[in-house]
Amino acid sequence: MTAGDGDEGRIRTARRAVYGVVALTWVVTIVFFGGVGIDHQADVRLLQRAFVGWLPVNGFDAPGNYYTQFHPQAVVDSYGYSFSYASHLVTRLVTGLIGNDYGVFSPTRIVVQNLLVAALGFASCVMVGRIVRIITRSRVAELIGFVLLAVTPVWVGHSWMNQKDIPFAAGFLACTLVAVSALDRWRPREGEPTFSLTSTAEACFVALGIVLTFGVRPGVAVLAVPLLATVALGPGRRLRVSRPHLVGLVLGTGVVLATNPASVPNPVAWVLSAVRAGRDFEGWSGQVFFFGRFVNGTDFGAPELTTDYFFQNPLVVCFGIAIAVVALIVVRRRAPLAVLALGYHALIVPAIVFGLVRNNYNAGRQYLFIVPGLIVVSAIGIWLALERVRGRAGSVIRIALAISSVTLLFDHITLYPFQYVYRNEAFRFIPDYPDRFEYDYWQISGRQVARSLGDLGPGAIYMGGGESPDGSGRFVPSFDTVSPFLVADQFPTDGISPAAVGASWMYYWPPKVASLFLGPLNECREVDRVTTMLWPERISLGSAYDCR
Repeated sequence: MTAGDGDEGRIRTARRAVYGVVALTWVVTIVFFGGVGIDHQADVRLLQRAFVGWLPVNGFDAPGNYYTQFHPQAVVDSYGYSFSYASHLVTRLVTGLIGNDYGVFSPTRIVVQNLLVAALGFASCVMVGRIVRIITRSRVAELIGFVLLAVTPVWVGHSWMNQKDIPFAAGFLACTLVAVSALDRWRPREGEPTFSLTSTAEACFVALGIVLTFGVRPGVAVLAVPLLATVALGPGRRLRVSRPHLVGLVLGTGVVLATNPASVPNPVAWVLSAVRAGRDFEGWSGQVFFFGRFVNGTDFGAPELTTDYFFQNPLVVCFGIAIAVVALIVVRRRAPLAVLALGYHALIVPAIVFGLVRNNYNAGRQYLFIVPGLIVVSAIGIWLALERVRGRAGSVIRIALAISSVTLLFDHITLYPFQYVYRNEAFRFIPDYPDRFEYDYWQISGRQVARSLGDLGPGAIYMGGGESPDGSGRFVPSFDTVSPFLVADQFPTDGISPAAVGASWMYYWPPKVASLFLGPLNECREVDRVTTMLWPERISLGSAYDCR
């Protein structure tokens, strides 16, 4: 055995150890600390409305949910339900096997669905590593790519509970992996081993990509078509779809059609309608609190989204992206076509989405699928910096990466379980940043806030995620979505009478900005507040008010 073989063995062992630690950490966190996210019941109701007379769907029915009350049927039909239906069936199977009643809003049901989401989040980390490895031919670079996505707080936070954006992101990444592999195989590099996938593996990722893109967000999924088209690149630089690829295309398309009633009988019209609905998204209207001012969702465009995404990525990722221009020029000489697929995902797709979508909110979480592409670019840049920069400059880079890793770990610990509100160190130089931005758009702070409501009695209201005021000037709780990380038997809503009914979802108001509440809350007393540490300041996430 050569020294090179020994190095390969050590790298392989390190990779398995890192993969195992990340997977175990996520599983333990979800099983013991996981819970229902704000859109959980909304997804169930959407599923019920979408599948009337089509496939058997039932479950906990939360009346008055904003999705079913305020979303036009066209918006309901514009969603894809493939993952929702799959998680629905798996959850019914598991709850049945252990003797639980699926119709009850049980912790088991929530944990199983969240584990399925986390599995896709973890698989995305693996796919990022594989894409990096195909392009760089380096197992070290592969490990960097995996770790970089696995420690990105926004990705981790959503991977534990986001049943829409994580599946779509995983599907889009699968399409990118197929394209990178197909392009690299189509024009192999002479004298070098190939790390491309086999045709059968590519076919599996083709099916997965179709199901999780067109079967989750069909309007945005059209952007994956150029990536999927690379399956036509046959051996010998010929254009031919192999039998495994054809099976993957047919299987993926069949699952999408079978699990999305609105797609039949005209799938093309369904996708085009979803494109229009996704661009305008009339199912939500409101404002985003950004740099101390309220911006209408319809005015929150490419400059704001680009700024927000810069702040949401760790500085170590931004560092990698900053040097990626030079890095990709170097790598492109070795893998020109594979880099084109990556450039499409990381550069062209964000430009299209940010430029065309007319209604944005929730810190752009709908575009989470862009993050893995950026991570791949960053990982390549970091790898090349570590490989090629020597001497004092190389030492400075390694020290900077070590410091960034420590600060990132510190942020993970202090933000838990609110990692998705993460903003990097550059953001924290903004004066008064705790009071000038929205943070908890998923209402996870409702876990702590809801507990204080049990002692307040009638007239208490929840103000943690932005319920809009009705005519009485009161803010109304959505108790069925208020407890993202709280199991059912601890749900503190029995006997509580909301101040009013009929509120709709709008936007998050930071509780510290007291002047904004002088109208609806001028007779109310804040009795509880949830905060978290975004070092060096604490940020407010939600509050409970006594308005009796």
